[in-house]
Amino acid sequence: MALVDEDLFMPERRVKKESVRTQALVIVVWYLVAGAGWILFSDMLLGDMVHDNALLTRLQIVKGWLFLAVTGTLLFLLIRRGFAMIASKNELLAQSEAHYRMLFEKMQNGFALYEAIYDDAGNPVDYRFAQFNPGYEEITGLKSCQVVGRTVREVLPEIESAWLEMYADVVRTGRPAHFGGYSRDLGRHYEVHAYCTGPGTFAVVCIDVTEKRLAEEEVARLTKDLENRVEERTAQYVQANEEISWLNADLLRQKTELEAANAELEAFSFSVSHDLRAPVRNVCSFAQLLQEDYGDRLDRAGQDYLERINTSCRRAEALIDELLQLARISRSSINVKRLDLSAMGEEIAAELLTIDPERQVNFTIPPGIEAQGDETLMRTVLTNLLGNAYKYSGKRVVAAIELGVEEQEFGPVYYVRDNGAGFDMEKAAQLFAPFHRLHRSSEFEGNGVGLAIVQRVIRRHGGDVWARAEVAKGATFYFTLGALPKTPYQQHLAAM
Repeated sequence: MALVDEDLFMPERRVKKESVRTQALVIVVWYLVAGAGWILFSDMLLGDMVHDNALLTRLQIVKGWLFLAVTGTLLFLLIRRGFAMIASKNELLAQSEAHYRMLFEKMQNGFALYEAIYDDAGNPVDYRFAQFNPGYEEITGLKSCQVVGRTVREVLPEIESAWLEMYADVVRTGRPAHFGGYSRDLGRHYEVHAYCTGPGTFAVVCIDVTEKRLAEEEVARLTKDLENRVEERTAQYVQANEEISWLNADLLRQKTELEAANAELEAFSFSVSHDLRAPVRNVCSFAQLLQEDYGDRLDRAGQDYLERINTSCRRAEALIDELLQLARISRSSINVKRLDLSAMGEEIAAELLTIDPERQVNFTIPPGIEAQGDETLMRTVLTNLLGNAYKYSGKRVVAAIELGVEEQEFGPVYYVRDNGAGFDMEKAAQLFAPFHRLHRSSEFEGNGVGLAIVQRVIRRHGGDVWARAEVAKGATFYFTLGALPKTPYQQHLAAM
């Protein structure tokens, strides 16, 4: 790109030209002073020393030629020295100019030179584009060939008045200015540095900050949106806390009511079971006496009716005993100590083997199974679980029953496993409900209270109990003791 005005672009070049002219003027003055002094001094000296006019004339001619030779030689040396200095300075000037030209053309920021246009009062009213670099063309979209020589108001008719006022202040005061804004003509945001380069001229370095401004606006929008969301979430959090507080209060109220209802229900169950025992026992006793004293007088139908009465009485007595046991478990205190479940299981297994010595039952109870719990209550748990395993494996030629423990990440898990009748896992939710049976009474006897007792004992110990089974392939009952994470059985119930 050719420079329109090199002295405008490089003020130091103008300074160097003035320095060369000054040096030339100094040489001429010294030459004139030296020549005039030599002439006056030599004429006075010859006039005093030579009185012969002919000789004086010849000496003056020689003096003239000598003066010309000396001054010519000196002038030649001075001129050569001057030209050498000029050449050296021109070379430095060319290098400096090339450096500035490279910076001017290669810098990515926009760089433009302006000339001020004044009104009659000497105030700058408009500015003419003198020159700008390719960076200015790129960030503004203006072309040098179309814009240089034209005024700012012609090229940018909607230019902001604040920009023109800032330019006028730079031209008048010579102080640099730094400002930014939006150009309606160019549709971009710019950051501008303006500084004076000489009388009536100034330069502008501008940076396109549109992307930065848009990013800042986006950040501001996102920040505002985040603040609104935080306020919204805070309001929701406060409302949720209020609802949680209300629910906790309601839950505490329901808990208190439930505890009172359970206490009343347990007291009622205990009272009913205790009060029913005597009448049922009387019925059983009188039915037994009737059968013994008058049984031979009854026909076959009467004896059958009497036998059904006795059977129902025995079943009622068993139900009452189990209800009383269930009520006592909920009301009794717990005395926790270290228990040897292996030894306890061996004792219960030995008792079960005496029920039917003809049955082939293999009990597997490894030594060293220990736990923390109430001895009486834990004996009730093992009695019911091992007893159920013994009962429901009664149709196997060789029954296999195992008491064991597995170490899990949340603690020990105890289990009782058998190869008996098993059950359908879809009915597992009813397994521990009182009086709910998964098999018919004609297949296996029982009242459906044993597993409810087991569950109540385990939960009083802060644990849980669950089961895995397959029909005709056996069942495994697991239980834990102490406060533990959610067990597989709880996860299974939650998934149903």
